[in-house]
Amino acid sequence: MVNKSAESGIRVPSSLVIDWPEWLRFSGLDRLQRLHIREVPETFFPVDILPCAFQLLESGGLLVLEFAGETDTLALTRRMLNKAHNFGFEPEFSATGVDYSRCMAFVYRGEARANKILVKSTTGYESELITLFGDVFGHPISSAHWRWKYPLNTENQSLIALAGEHVIAHYGVSPRNICVSGNHLLAAQVGDIMVDSSHRGGLVTSSYAQVAYITMMQMQEQISEDPLWTDYMVGFGFPHGRHMKMARRLALYNDGGNVHLVRFLTSNAPGSSTFSLVTTFDDALKRIWNSANKQLKASLNGACMVDRSWLYLLERYRFHPQNEYQIAASVDAVFVLSLFPDGIYRVVDYIGDIAALTENISQLAALLKVSEIRMWLMEWVSQYIAGSDTVKWNGVKASLALMYTKGSSFEQFKDIPWWITLGDADFI
Repeated sequence: MVNKSAESGIRVPSSLVIDWPEWLRFSGLDRLQRLHIREVPETFFPVDILPCAFQLLESGGLLVLEFAGETDTLALTRRMLNKAHNFGFEPEFSATGVDYSRCMAFVYRGEARANKILVKSTTGYESELITLFGDVFGHPISSAHWRWKYPLNTENQSLIALAGEHVIAHYGVSPRNICVSGNHLLAAQVGDIMVDSSHRGGLVTSSYAQVAYITMMQMQEQISEDPLWTDYMVGFGFPHGRHMKMARRLALYNDGGNVHLVRFLTSNAPGSSTFSLVTTFDDALKRIWNSANKQLKASLNGACMVDRSWLYLLERYRFHPQNEYQIAASVDAVFVLSLFPDGIYRVVDYIGDIAALTENISQLAALLKVSEIRMWLMEWVSQYIAGSDTVKWNGVKASLALMYTKGSSFEQFKDIPWWITLGDADFI
C-alpha cells in the first residue's frame, strides 16, 4: 500500500517510517500497524501528532517517535502522557526494534476508525488556510493577520480536515484565560469554522462533526499545573445561524444567550469630560487599566469574562496587524474604540464598573462630541442600564455557544452569564 502524498517516507505493508517535515504534510488514509516518525524536534507539540496518528493506527498499533539529536526522552514521554490517553494511547516500554535511548513508543488501545477524511493539526498549512479563508468569507486575510490569530510560537490547538491533499475544513481554536467568581479557568475560543464550498452539503455534517469531536477531545485536561486553576474546561464561540443549528443537532454546543447591539443616544452639546484620549501605553495607563479591571471583575457578581489583563490589551488591541483602535481613559475606567465607516463609534471593550457604564458613555460622548455610541452587550446587562429613550436595544448581533469537556457540564454553568463585548464576539 503506497500513499503518493508520502513518497519521501519508507513504506512497507501496514507500517510507515516518515521524517518529521513530511509528516506535517502527510495526508494518507492507509490503516497502519506501526507508525514511526523520525527527526522529531524537541520542541514538538503533541497536537501535531496525536489527532492524526489515532486515525491511522489499528487497535494495538504502535506509534514510535524518534527524536533528532540527544534529548531527555523520559521528560518528553511525560509531556505526551498528558494528552496521549485522551486519544487512546498508552506508553510502551518494551517494543521490538525501538531504541529507547532516542525514541518513545505508544500503543493505540482505541478502536480503529473508518476514515473518509483525515483530521490533523494546521501546522504547515498556512497558505492553504489563507486561501480557504478568502474563499469562504469573501475577503482576504494577510499572513500577519492570520499569525496574530493563531501564533506560530504557541501550541496550535486548531485542526483541519483533508480530503486527499486538499484542505476542506478548518476548526480554529485560540487559548483564553477566563475568570468566574475569582476562579481562573483555561478556556478556548472557537472561530473561523470553514468548510470548502465544494465539500458542503452531504459531507459538511460529517466533516464538521469529526473535526469538532477531535478538537474537543484534545482540549480535555489541558489544565495548568498551577493550583489556582480549577479542573474545568470550557470552549466558547459565536457561530453563524446555520452553523449553530447544525451544532445543536450534533449536541456539540449549548446556548449561552444572545449578544445585542445597544445604541446609546447622547447629547452632543459642548461640555467637559472626565475622559481623555490616550496614545501612549505607559505605566500610567497600565495602572488605570489594572485598577479598572479589578472594578469590572468585582461588579460582575459571578459572571464569566475573558480575563482583561494588561497583556491582553497589548496583544488584542495595540499590536493588531490591521485595525487601529483608540483608547479613552478616566481615573477609573477605560474604553477601547473603533470608528466604523458609517461614522459612528463602537465600544470594542469597556473596563470599569458596570453600574457606571451609562454615565461613562455619556462622558465619552462629550469627549468625542458625538450624539450616538454603539456597543455589543449580553441581555443580562440591561439590569445595569436605566431604561430610557436614550438607550436602544437594536436586535441580536451574535449568539454565544458554549462547549464543555471533561470535568464540567452544562448544568453547572447554564445559569452563569458572560460579560461579552464586540472585542470578544467579533474576533477579527
